[in-house]
Amino acid sequence: MASQRSTTWPQAAKKKLTCPLCGGDGVTTIMHRHTFKHGLGESAFEVTVNLPVRRCDACDIEYLDEVGEELKHTALCKHFGVLPP
Repeated sequence: MASQRSTTWPQAAKKKLTCPLCGGDGVTTIMHRHTFKHGLGESAFEVTVNLPVRRCDACDIEYLDEVGEELKHTALCKHFGVLPP
């Protein structure tokens, strides 16, 4: 049985991106320093990570794809001192 692995940043950078809204292929990537809160109340903390924000030239939306979400998850794992999956 072949193991399944998530897409890593270098692999994702090579694949052709299409817009999830309009299907256009004019998607560009801009690295953006993003700070987000995790947790609730007094135990909440902020994490800062550089994320690849995708932008569609045809319909002007900006979004995070699976690569950005994985980078956010990895930043949280690093904060807690655990290995990412």
